[in-house]
Amino acid sequence: MSQSLNMSLKPQVKAKPYLDQYQLVQGRRFALDLVESFGPQLLTPKGISDAIQRLTTLQPNKPKGFALGIQNVVDVLVIAQTDLPVLSEQRSADENE
Repeated sequence: MSQSLNMSLKPQVKAKPYLDQYQLVQGRRFALDLVESFGPQLLTPKGISDAIQRLTTLQPNKPKGFALGIQNVVDVLVIAQTDLPVLSEQRSADENE
């Protein structure tokens, strides 16, 4: 009986996939620097799609953690691209007031 009790108290260790957090942060920083270089062009749908295209073409040549950091920024840009028409409509409504 005590043996089965000891078995249930052992912590179970699950292996996590190795991911270099430093490379992840560096990938994000690199992607953000590239996005900032677009300047006001980033406020247009074409500017966002150009940024997404440039970032996705850079991903395959980078280490896994670095590429994941770039992908995080791409994900945010995709969301911003879908929300951009709503933001531009809101901005034009504010200007008309």
